[in-house]
Amino acid sequence: MTLSDHLGRIPAERVSSESRDVLHVGDVPLGPGHTPYSLAGDWFGATSVVLTLTMVVIATRRARRP
Repeated sequence: MTLSDHLGRIPAERVSSESRDVLHVGDVPLGPGHTPYSLAGDWFGATSVVLTLTMVVIATRRARRP
């Protein structure tokens, strides 16, 4: 198991094949700037759920037509 920073460097590494349950804790510095998710928030996930449910309802109604 490895921990990697925002540039892909590996500051900590531990063998995980010795046990099924492994917990690796370490400090990893945050990268500069923001991610798209931190800027936009949960709107993408919520919009995806609403659009999926809408498409299911439309498809169900069309399937019931004679």
